[in-house]
Amino acid sequence: MIFCSPEYVFSLPGSFKNALDWLVSTVILSDKPCAMINAAASGAKASDQLELILNTLQVKRNTHTQLLVSGVKGKVDMASNIKDTGLRMSLEILSNSLKEISKNPPTT
Repeated sequence: MIFCSPEYVFSLPGSFKNALDWLVSTVILSDKPCAMINAAASGAKASDQLELILNTLQVKRNTHTQLLVSGVKGKVDMASNIKDTGLRMSLEILSNSLKEISKNPPTT
């Protein structure tokens, strides 16, 4: 599973956070392979919040399955094509890392 989110007023969008909050009392995502991508002008606060929530949900991830895309407007064109080679490489690393952690089945 890949969680992608923008940042609104230095936070996650309310409806997205609410949906994740409903999962906290479950084990639905426990030990499941996940990645996270935050794209915004800055995005650091939303990224920190999403990381905390995913840690609480006990998803299976690593540092390579987490991507903060700051200054996203300058990295994609008007047709939403990625024009930044660094971002393209980071997405490839994230994808490969998610595939790697997905090879080992969940313990639950």
